This record gives sequence, C-alpha cells and structure tokens, in this order.
Amino acid sequence: MPKVIYPWLQSQWRELVKQHNQKRLPHAMIFAAPEGLGVLQLVAQLSQLLLCKKPQDNSACGQCSSCELFKAGSHPDLHNLTVEDKKTVITVEQVRGLISILSETAHQSGYRIAIVQPAHLMNKASANALLKTLEEPGNDTLLMLITDRVSALPATVRSRCLIVNISAPSEEVALDFVQENYPDNTKTDLVAVRMAQNRPLHAVDILKSGTLQERQDFFAYLQGLSNKRLEPTSLYNRFNDKNKLLVFCDWMLGLVSDCEKHQAGIAMNKLQNSDQHVLIEALDKITIEQRFHWHKSLLETKRVLLSSSNINPKLLLDDMLLNWIAFFR
Repeated sequence: MPKVIYPWLQSQWRELVKQHNQKRLPHAMIFAAPEGLGVLQLVAQLSQLLLCKKPQDNSACGQCSSCELFKAGSHPDLHNLTVEDKKTVITVEQVRGLISILSETAHQSGYRIAIVQPAHLMNKASANALLKTLEEPGNDTLLMLITDRVSALPATVRSRCLIVNISAPSEEVALDFVQENYPDNTKTDLVAVRMAQNRPLHAVDILKSGTLQERQDFFAYLQGLSNKRLEPTSLYNRFNDKNKLLVFCDWMLGLVSDCEKHQAGIAMNKLQNSDQHVLIEALDKITIEQRFHWHKSLLETKRVLLSSSNINPKLLLDDMLLNWIAFFR
C-alpha cells in the first residue's frame, strides 16, 4: 500500500476523508473504475484509516495495534471477499459467510469492513444474498465493492450503494507517473500509456513485462497477412486461449480507432499506435462501412469472450483474421 495516494486519486481521497470526518460516510459504496488505477490501494488506505486507533492528519498512524494487524494482513475486522482458487465466481456460500461475520461484534470496538472485488463476479445468488446487508449493514459497518464492470452488477445492488466513479487521468498525468517510476524507457513510455488507455499502473506493467515485444510481433504478423507473406495458421499457437484473444481484440480495436482518426485527418503522432504507421496507412483504403462492420465484429467477439466460458478460440481467431485479410484482397 503506498504511503501517498496516487495523484489521480487525490480528489476521491479528500472527499472520502471529508465524509468520514463529517460522519456521513456511506455504509455501502461501489468503486467503479478501470483496472490499473490503484483503486484497491485507495480502498485499503481508507480501511486502515478507519480502523486506526490513533489517526493523525487524516492518515493512519501506522504504529498502533490495529495498524500492526492491518499491515500483517490479519486484522480481525477487515474482510476481503474475492474469487477463490479454481473458481470463476464469488459464491453464495462466501457471501453468507461474510454476512455471518459482519453480524458479530467488532473485535477492536470499531469499524467492521468488507471489501468485495471484483464485485461483478458475484453470481445472481451471491448478489441477492448480499442485498439485505447492503441495505441494513449495522452500526459502524462498511462495505466497499470494487469493479471495472459496474453495469454487470444487478440494479438491486447498485441502487443500495453510493457509486464512486473513477476515470483514468489525462495522458499527461499518466505519462508523468510512468516516466518517474520507469525512467529508462522514454522511447516506449508514451506507447505504453496509450496502450493502457492512460491507466498508469497498467502502463508500468506493460513496460515491465514482455507485452511491448509481443505487441510488436503481433503487428508484424498482421503486416505479413496483409501482404500475403503469412497465413492465419501462423498465429494459432500464439493466440490460442481466451486471455490472449482478449488482448488480440483490444489491440485490433485500437487499430480501428486509429484508422477512423487518421482518415479524419488526425496526425499520426496523436494516435494510440503511432509507432505502427505502415499498418495504419495501409488501412486508409478501407471504407467507412468496412470499418463499421470490423468494429462491430470485434466488439461482439470481445462480448463473447467476457461472457462465455465455453468457447472455441480457434474459431474466433479464424473469424477475426479472415476479416482482416479481406481488407487486402
């Protein structure tokens, strides 16, 4: 947990502290934000402040018995609910267990706090089981749900919580953070920030992993397909599972967006994939109708990947690559 709140979360932090000081902090909140913004750290820092026995200047002291328990990950009044190993959802049994714990007296005579994330992975039964607690949680009980897909939560859950919407910062703010924390890659920092859609922590992850090289290889494959040097089968071993296909979809959706912007006269250096000028210029020839159907097809593929567990990656990849090849035939 960072000692200082990330710059792009400062306004939310100040508002939460203000609500706490004025004793009007909501008992149930949904933090709706894209991944890669550090929202879990924000929620954790708020939790430590609320549980601290000797807070100072709107911050946890870091030294009291409660803070020591918090840092050890063993505070008896802080409960984290997430997907268990080998599961795909937060189960109703988990939620019922949480409700039972929250009905007990606080061990430290203070707040009882529950963090549920990713909240959209509660199934229908889990969400329904949580409704009464969201509505009537009891004194000094706080429930905080974190999700990057707030629309996937049932309306009955959303209506019982204050929704805290958090957006990615500006490109300038994200780039400043990345360059401060990853200063050895100035040539690729901007590419990573744009790939991450201005999500600073995600951009840092991209730089630390092999994602940039994998992306470069992927675009080289697309270039090979466009000039008939390669066949679609050359990609099957690289993008043969659900997670890889989601990445594939996002990269291609970025190309769709860049294609539209470039055709509208926006300069190449302003595009997300500004380093892929050969591909983007090659796409200038496709029609508005082709671009629309390409975009629609990719969004549908992404929807299937996010909502279905029984998919055939090869068939989805076939469809996406055939659409791509058709532009150059």
